[in-house]
Amino acid sequence: MLHALAAQMEQKHGCQHEDRECHFKRKGLLLSDEGSEGLSARNREARDRSAVEDRLELDTTPPPLASTEVKTHLLPTPFQVRLYDLPSLFAGKLHAMLFRDWKSRVKGRDFYDFIWYVSRRVPVNLPHLEARVMQSEGQQAGRLTITAVQVLLRERIHGIDIAAAAEDVQPFLRDPRELQLWNEDFFMQLIPDVRTVES
Repeated sequence: MLHALAAQMEQKHGCQHEDRECHFKRKGLLLSDEGSEGLSARNREARDRSAVEDRLELDTTPPPLASTEVKTHLLPTPFQVRLYDLPSLFAGKLHAMLFRDWKSRVKGRDFYDFIWYVSRRVPVNLPHLEARVMQSEGQQAGRLTITAVQVLLRERIHGIDIAAAAEDVQPFLRDPRELQLWNEDFFMQLIPDVRTVES
């Protein structure tokens, strides 16, 4: 699939996917040096040094029961893309919070994103979360309830180092003062706001 995408890029933009001047950047957009003639050599060098590369992962067996929506964007050229809806994305984030093997380093982004979803009152797609748990953990525990999810969240939050989670996410924040609230009690107070699509 990636080879086909690279061939389409080569045909449409007239460049090889290995070229230094033509490569993937954040959000899957193809960027090239077109229009950069007006940049000074110094600005081009600064731009090249600040390039951000993202890893693209394709799930060939995604868990079922996710809901999707089609979004239309106009820039850099009009296109449409099918995306998971917010409740399905929240299910994925809860799955990461509950079952990600952090080893020795807690992923602060999981907790930061958790706050984002709860603060926007995004409900969780519970059937999709259940499918994710069954796929990753092999558990056929029957129907997953929101009460069970809340219990699992309490257990997980109680067992992690919140200060380490805050330290992990701090370099990515403009104002690290928002991390001053991060403690076990803060996250425990958010758990009752986790709700399903139906509730």
